[in-house]
Amino acid sequence: MFHLCFVPCSTFILLTTFAFPQGKGMEFRYEGTVENRFSFAKEQPLNYSERVTLTVAVVVDLGGTKNEAIQIRLTETLQERPVRTADVQIGEISADGKFLPTSRFGNLPMLFVSPKQIGARKVWRVEEVLDERFFGQVLKGRVSYFVVGRSNLDGQTCYVVVRHLNEPAKVVHEGSGNTYIVTQWTDWFWVDAQTSLVHRWKRRSKYVAQDNPNQTVITTTIDMTLKQVETLDPEKLERLRKDLQILRPVQTMLDDLMWNLQVTVEHLERAEKELIRAKEEVQDSPYADLFTLYLENWLRDVRDWRRVEEAKRLEGKPAPDFELPTADGKGKIKLSDLRGKIVLLNFFAHW
Repeated sequence: MFHLCFVPCSTFILLTTFAFPQGKGMEFRYEGTVENRFSFAKEQPLNYSERVTLTVAVVVDLGGTKNEAIQIRLTETLQERPVRTADVQIGEISADGKFLPTSRFGNLPMLFVSPKQIGARKVWRVEEVLDERFFGQVLKGRVSYFVVGRSNLDGQTCYVVVRHLNEPAKVVHEGSGNTYIVTQWTDWFWVDAQTSLVHRWKRRSKYVAQDNPNQTVITTTIDMTLKQVETLDPEKLERLRKDLQILRPVQTMLDDLMWNLQVTVEHLERAEKELIRAKEEVQDSPYADLFTLYLENWLRDVRDWRRVEEAKRLEGKPAPDFELPTADGKGKIKLSDLRGKIVLLNFFAHW
C-alpha cells in the first residue's frame, strides 16, 4: 500500500529554479516497492518483492548548461526480510527531465516533464532508449506518450502522463546469443501541474527469455512516491561534486567488467584496488554510508569473482593438499594420503 506524501507548496517554489538551472542543487527522495514475478511453463511461479528508497541528487553547474545527477538506490527489505544493498548511477538530467544515459531498469527514468508537453489530452511519439544495460545491450523502442488527464493527490493537482511501448522490442545478448523479447513496457507519471516535477512513478514491464526451455516470463511492477525535497547547502553540494569525480570512473570500470566477455584475474585485481581507494575517499561525504555500502557490495562480488577466475587457472593441475577430520571425528586425513585413489568430494549446505 502506498500513501502519497504531500510536500508543502513552499518547498515547490524552489523547484521552479530546477527547470531553468541557476546553479543550485536539489535532492529528491522517493520510496516504494519493486515486485518481480517469474512465470514458467511447467513450474510454479516465483515472486520477489523489495522495499526501496531512491535518492536523486542533482548538481546544477553554475553555467547552467549541464545538470549532473546521481541516483542512489537503497534496498531495505527483500521478501519482507531486512537487507541493505545499494546501487549508484551517475548521469545528467536533460532539458526535458530525462535521466541520461537512460536510467537502469529500477531507477527513475525522468525527474520532471517539460511544461511544453504538458496539457490535457496531448500525445507525442518518439523512438527512445528504454534501458542502456538490458542484459548488456541497449533496449530501444518506439513509444507513445499520452497525457490522459488530471488527478488530485492530497490536494496537489497533477497531470497523469503515460509512456507506452508501441510494439515488442528485442535484444540479443552478445555473449550467449540468447534472445529476450520485451512485450510490455508502460510507465505512469503523476506530474505536478505547477512545477512539472514527477510526484509518483509506476512501471509495469514484461519480457520473455525466448531461448529458455522453461519459457520464463518475467513481469516487474515498480511503484515509487516522492517523499522529500531538499535544497542542498553549498558545503554538501560541493562535496557531492567531489563524490561524482570519485565515483564516475568506478561506475565506468564496473560497467565494463559486467559486460566484458574476457575478464581476467588482473582486471579484477585492479578493480579491487580502485574500489578500496574509492571507499577511503568517500568517507567524508554526507552520503558516506550509502556510498560505502555500494562499494562494499561490489568489493565482495569482485573478490568472489576473482577467486572463481583464479580457480579456473588450476584446472588440469594437481589439487592443493589439505587436511580434514575423518567422519567419525577420531582422526584426520590428508588429500595426499589418497594419491592414486578415486576421491569424491561432496559439498553441501543446509538451513
